[in-house]
Amino acid sequence: MTFVEEQYFTVCKWEVNGQASFTQDQPFLLCSVIEGRWRAYS
Repeated sequence: MTFVEEQYFTVCKWEVNGQASFTQDQPFLLCSVIEGRWRAYS
């Protein structure tokens, strides 16, 4: 679900049950986990 999408930032909400993956197409990412665990691999 996308809440805001502008030229320099986008605010989204992802609801993930299990594993997920995505392609990071920008040189930065700010991510908050509300519940559960998050592990990043590069």
